[in-house]
Amino acid sequence: MSSSSPSVPPPGTVPYHEPSIPRLLTLSSLIYLLQVARSVANAIFGAGLLGEIMIGVIYGPVAKILPIEWEETILVLGYLGLVLIVFEAGLDIKPSLFVRALPLSTIAALLGILTPLAFTFALFQAFGYPTLHAFTAGSALASTSLGTTFYVLRAQSTPAARTGQNVGSLEPPPDLAETRIGVTLQAAALIDDVVALVLLAVIVSLAKSQGNTSNLGWTVGRPLLASIAMVLVIPPLGLIVARPLFRKWLEAPVERIGRNAELLLGMVVLSGFLAIAYYAGTTMLLGAYLAGVFLHSLPSPTSTVDFQCTYSTWVGPLQKHLFAPFFFSSIGFSIPFLQMWRGRIIWRGIVYAILMALGKGLVGLTVVIQDTIRPPTNVGSAKRHAEEEERKSKEPEVGRIWSRIFGTRDAVDAKKDKPVAIAMSSAAERNRAGHVHPLTPISTRGATNDPKSTALPSDISSSTQVVSPSITTSATLVAPPPSRQSSSPRISSLLHDTLPTAAFLGVGLIARGEIGVLILQSAINSSSSPGSAKMLGEEAFLVAVWAVALCTIVGPVGMGWVCRRFGARLVEGPWGAVGTGR
Repeated sequence: MSSSSPSVPPPGTVPYHEPSIPRLLTLSSLIYLLQVARSVANAIFGAGLLGEIMIGVIYGPVAKILPIEWEETILVLGYLGLVLIVFEAGLDIKPSLFVRALPLSTIAALLGILTPLAFTFALFQAFGYPTLHAFTAGSALASTSLGTTFYVLRAQSTPAARTGQNVGSLEPPPDLAETRIGVTLQAAALIDDVVALVLLAVIVSLAKSQGNTSNLGWTVGRPLLASIAMVLVIPPLGLIVARPLFRKWLEAPVERIGRNAELLLGMVVLSGFLAIAYYAGTTMLLGAYLAGVFLHSLPSPTSTVDFQCTYSTWVGPLQKHLFAPFFFSSIGFSIPFLQMWRGRIIWRGIVYAILMALGKGLVGLTVVIQDTIRPPTNVGSAKRHAEEEERKSKEPEVGRIWSRIFGTRDAVDAKKDKPVAIAMSSAAERNRAGHVHPLTPISTRGATNDPKSTALPSDISSSTQVVSPSITTSATLVAPPPSRQSSSPRISSLLHDTLPTAAFLGVGLIARGEIGVLILQSAINSSSSPGSAKMLGEEAFLVAVWAVALCTIVGPVGMGWVCRRFGARLVEGPWGAVGTGR
């Protein structure tokens, strides 16, 4: 009888055994500490993802607690979390809002790409780095972290809801992701991601071909054409073809089956769009976003089919506590933390990060320019201006001057103005009698409208003759030039609505995150391969990583502050949910 040889498990199987206690404790501690770090960072900075990134740095490059194969597995699960973040953002967006936001989003995205590239070429020239290194680093810093932007945007609750401004309203206030500026930000981040994919393809192609650009046209054109085709075809296809078919044949069965059917249909659509985007040569995140937009357009208004509710109920908790934390921790895995702490690299990285944050922040100028050329008009701004005009119309004319110079008057100052108003009324009566008096028509109207100044006692007649010259001066000051009157509401709208909106758009694009790290890692790996062109040096790589890391920290923190400080204005203003256009 032959001796038995050790059994070999069949292909595709692994021998089942009890995991060791260190492995169980390591994995459980990682999952738990990700939740704790998110809560702490959210309480301190208003951006919980920073804590998750830091846990990834500690478990990965600093302490090397996780095996490499574990980090690779978490990276895949984390990318699934990124896909779900983008999918959820598209699921909450109306297709009409997305299409209307594309023109301004395209301009904003291009400005946010070209400005960091220009700053990088200028700075790297001063640092003495080659031009090819500047192009690679600039391409990485021209991107925007799509997942970070969407995650922070969704995480910020509406300030109006917290402050109780809508108490008594039957409907909850809309969040920032559903506002015009929120959709503009999302579309601009998507365009940044598509262009970043194009630049990544160019970098890899140049590295492999050692500078040969014979096939560069197709390398650049394929992802661009695929992205444009998907954006232009899928939303109209959903509205014109898919929506009528769904409402006629599928809506009733899905309503009868319930949430299980909605979940199945959502996963089928998401998987199909991911496959289309991948094999077409563009980013899968664009496919995830368009899948959400597509599903949002299908149900009829009276239908009980609600893909958003199904997602938030069944997928949302898993996404919040597992997939999204894995995604942000995987960013920490890819940061060469220990190699970054050299003096020359630190100060250069900080300077580079400041320029890169400024380059994205300048994108907010597109909002300022548009509001300057086409002043915003919407229900919120019109109501605010009407209330202001009504308040002014109830004041005496001289009191309006006081309000413009010193603000709202108190009761004592109002009493002091009464004799002046009476004198103005007396002057108006003399004008009616035929006496010439240099009072302006607006001051006369304002004085005669005051019920307290219509009856003049006889003992005041002498005093009115004395104060009439000063009244003339005050009344003349009441009527400003027409240009000043017309520019006052515009300046008020600029300060109250436009500047916070511009800050929101600019700060929202600062974070680089996974896209920047992906481009830098691909460039440095391609440069180290034998027979490849050197696209990025080690020092330039670390300087760029510093900039990516700092921008990923500053972006969410700044965006959280803007949302908390100006969130109510953004929602209620001309760029908010109540805005209906221009």
